[in-house]
Amino acid sequence: MKIKYLFTLLVSFNFCTAQITIDYIDFQKDSIPKVINNINKKSLPETLELNGKLLEANTICGLDPDRIESVSRKVMSSAEERIIVKTKTGYTPKLISLIDLLKETNLNLKHFIIFIDRKPIESKFDKTYVDKEYILQIKAENIQSDSNQDLVLVNIFTKSKKNIAKAKELRIK
Repeated sequence: MKIKYLFTLLVSFNFCTAQITIDYIDFQKDSIPKVINNINKKSLPETLELNGKLLEANTICGLDPDRIESVSRKVMSSAEERIIVKTKTGYTPKLISLIDLLKETNLNLKHFIIFIDRKPIESKFDKTYVDKEYILQIKAENIQSDSNQDLVLVNIFTKSKKNIAKAKELRIK
């Protein structure tokens, strides 16, 4: 249980955002829009060491947290940190790169953005892996643009308890 909590905590610090409520600002009367520019934001490069194999850090989003034995951080240098993950005995993730996964779907995409559980993947798609057996659903949606080039949002949903519960929901309009 401690490992699952540590894994969830580590992932939330790296790839998730927090939400707070600010009551003292009256946004209705504020006429100047707030611009948040993260375009040139450079974060500390991180790699993931999964059972001794080096991968992109975003690969951690595509692993089953119930099958993780331990997670730790190690500062390699002032320019690199490493997330070290060891899986439980008997579990060997069937890793596939995001590019190879999309090739298997036969979607023939040219311009696309990939999300895992609604979180954008900011690393190289050919070097970011997911456990093929931990994928619940791949959803592709077109976004029309003025340049006559469709952009496709590809959302890969893992077999997390939350995603499985949501997949079982039936919505009637």
